[in-house]
Amino acid sequence: MKETINLHQDFFKRDDVKLVGALPGGDTFIRVYLELLTKAVQSDGYLRSSNVLGTITDELAAVCGVDEKTISRTVDLFSKRIETDGETYIYFDDADLRYGDRVLR
Repeated sequence: MKETINLHQDFFKRDDVKLVGALPGGDTFIRVYLELLTKAVQSDGYLRSSNVLGTITDELAAVCGVDEKTISRTVDLFSKRIETDGETYIYFDDADLRYGDRVLR
């Protein structure tokens, strides 16, 4: 069975996404946000550090193939939708997330 993620149909029309997209490198930040979101949705919205490389942003940078600054900047730019302690976890608070038949908050 193929799992899918459903976003609000207006995701790319939201003001915060448009503002990020208008920044230099904005497309990269949006892509990284969506990549992190697809990883988080499989674990009830959380990404947790495995304590291998240090902080959660260091580990996600390695997994996503970007530098740590890109991960940190993405988290900062989408801070209204992301909760983090900066060290061990990142939580995505998009109420419309759906993974298969499971609806996440």
